[in-house]
Amino acid sequence: MDGVLAAVATTIGRLTGRVPTEPQMVFDAMHTPSVVKPGAMMYRGSKTQDRVDLADGLRLLQGHGIRTTRMVYEKVCSAADFLDLQQTLSARGVEVLVGVDETFAVVCGSDRAGGTVTLCSPRDGVSEVPLDEFLSRWDLQIITAQLCSEPEARTVTWRKLRPRRESAGSVPVDRSHHLRGRR
Repeated sequence: MDGVLAAVATTIGRLTGRVPTEPQMVFDAMHTPSVVKPGAMMYRGSKTQDRVDLADGLRLLQGHGIRTTRMVYEKVCSAADFLDLQQTLSARGVEVLVGVDETFAVVCGSDRAGGTVTLCSPRDGVSEVPLDEFLSRWDLQIITAQLCSEPEARTVTWRKLRPRRESAGSVPVDRSHHLRGRR
């Protein structure tokens, strides 16, 4: 799954208690107009090289009733920047997304004394990263997400999609029932 979509799905799940599936996230992104690419949808699908832009991912969160705030820091990481991250993590009902290695992850916790940061995503699960490694990979932005309202009504709703007949393989189709009763 695209890194932004994975972080968005994790955030939705942690705030609402219901983690969207990968097909649901892909469906939403493929049927939501892009904030970044006017006239186009956010995502062309998982079988393309297309990636979801952060601004589009934040728009998906908004569609689920989640308000976001983005804070970008200077080019050099300071102890104060990490302190801001820790204070944000301690806020009740708030999830924190961060950019790490040109993708995004949800920060589940940090232990400055133990020297670790805990990241969470549906793709990688929960992983502890050494603090020094996190600080060297962090792109110095914090996105806070907070559930604030009911999700927006969608123009296209998620429904269980069936595989197309041609993708189901060479399964013979019995059409004789159409001919019964006709003369």
